[in-house]
Amino acid sequence: MPSPRPPRPPRTARRRYVGLVAALLAALVLGAAPSAGTAGSGGSVGPSATPSQEAGPTPTPAARRRGGVVVLGDSTLMRAADVLATRQPDWWLDYCPGRQPAALPRLLRRQLHRVDPSPAHVVVALGTNPADPEEWTRRRLVRTLDLLPATTHVHLLQVVRVGAGRVQRGLDELLRRYDRWHRRIARTRPRTHLVPWRTQVLADPTLDTRTGRSSLIEDGTHQTGSSYRHAVPGPGVARWTALLERSVARVDPSAVRALPAAPYLPWPGAHLAAQHPVSLPYAGVAFTHDDPATCTTLRRRP
Repeated sequence: MPSPRPPRPPRTARRRYVGLVAALLAALVLGAAPSAGTAGSGGSVGPSATPSQEAGPTPTPAARRRGGVVVLGDSTLMRAADVLATRQPDWWLDYCPGRQPAALPRLLRRQLHRVDPSPAHVVVALGTNPADPEEWTRRRLVRTLDLLPATTHVHLLQVVRVGAGRVQRGLDELLRRYDRWHRRIARTRPRTHLVPWRTQVLADPTLDTRTGRSSLIEDGTHQTGSSYRHAVPGPGVARWTALLERSVARVDPSAVRALPAAPYLPWPGAHLAAQHPVSLPYAGVAFTHDDPATCTTLRRRP
């Protein structure tokens, strides 16, 4: 006697089985077929790709410039920027009137991230606008310089304020403190050098300590011979520029272009960068503004 036929599953269960089989077959077919992004090309473009991503790869830190000279400063660098940029167009100049040394950590991080991850030389021309003594200390300066690669040469510019009055004397007291820090760091930190601007100014026989005027400085701080507004003629900018160039050339002659001594006559253009909110071409370089309207980054035109 034949065995009884097993009962058929309910109609709803059969529909469920058919649906599962259809889904499995569809998954197998789609997995074997080439995607739309790979058709006709050797790479794949995901669904979230944007036109900018398709145009080319995102620049990596390795694609940025390396081994350059970066100069960070305040209005003293602004006074010499047009002469220095004309003489050394490959150098990167970043200056802002009134900039304090406490801005150095932010400036270095930005330079390392956006401009040059491993600069050969960094010139620090800050200090004429003293920071809060509790905010800016020698220990913080050392920690800030340690942000740089060990191969980077650091050039610390001596700063100076000369003149009569309690305020000026108080400011110069802080600057003398900075000078002691810079001297000590230059003696103890590898690849760190002192740029003796303060020494040159104080040794100038034409210096009047009451008015702060000499052949090198016009107001106790800023160099003579710049093109900034109604600057006093003189060799200040030329001497200041030569000190920076010599400090870099002493350890890396290839980083400095062999040019005659900087001229004493004013050069046009520097004051325009601090007054106009647009990029201005000048002598093969471009003035481009930094965050505040008066801060300027002077770089080589691409």
